[in-house]
Amino acid sequence: MTSVRRRARGETGEIRAGTASGTYFHPLIGAIVREYRQRYPEIVLSPEESNTLLLIARLQAGEIDLAIVRPPLSDHRDLALEPLLDEDMLLVLPAGHPLTSLPAVPLAALARETFVMFPRALNPGFYDSIIESCERAGFTPVRGQETPHLVASLLMVGAGYGIALVPRSVNRLHVDGIAFVPIEGEGPRALASLAYRRDDSSLPVRNFVAIARRLARTGVAARDAAGAPIVLESGIRSPGISSPGARKQGSGVRNNH
Repeated sequence: MTSVRRRARGETGEIRAGTASGTYFHPLIGAIVREYRQRYPEIVLSPEESNTLLLIARLQAGEIDLAIVRPPLSDHRDLALEPLLDEDMLLVLPAGHPLTSLPAVPLAALARETFVMFPRALNPGFYDSIIESCERAGFTPVRGQETPHLVASLLMVGAGYGIALVPRSVNRLHVDGIAFVPIEGEGPRALASLAYRRDDSSLPVRNFVAIARRLARTGVAARDAAGAPIVLESGIRSPGISSPGARKQGSGVRNNH
């Protein structure tokens, strides 16, 4: 009977949770997962990483229970969205690029640069918001190599394929041969929301949403923002939430907070 009562209170069970690429680098996401684990230690949290478009489709099909996605979304029928993040974006340049000497770079200065971007099909709304920001600055970006993985885009910038724009929280990643530089003036924003089905009565899901809503509204991420950096050295190390033992990369990276 005890196990039945615990399940009825949402203290046991499983949540299938998806995350859009790169959202997990923000300290708020780690804070949400940690608190949920502490309060509901017997809930099995089964994570998966994918792109926003596929996560929304899987959520609508009932294949996952919730997902952290990147708005704006073209189709979120039957889904509720809980806003979590609203970050500015940083410019990623190859180390030694002339623009790294500036404290901040206006978007207009990037008119002749080649952009490393994700394929538009993975998240048309977010992709278009970046293009529109460049067009407001007076140019249409030159698009070069594409990659669906945010971490891979950093490595490609370091290898000389072009430049990239990434959410600010990604500067916790330390990669050889790149520099993070702020954008001067108005630039694109990187939003993240927690999506779940409106008609989902699952208590584990509702409890997760409640914790996420509270931490997002109380600004817990601002207090946790000094988390240890995540180091990517030669080759690639699997992305994830940073650990207390993560080491700082000494050369080739300018870290602007």
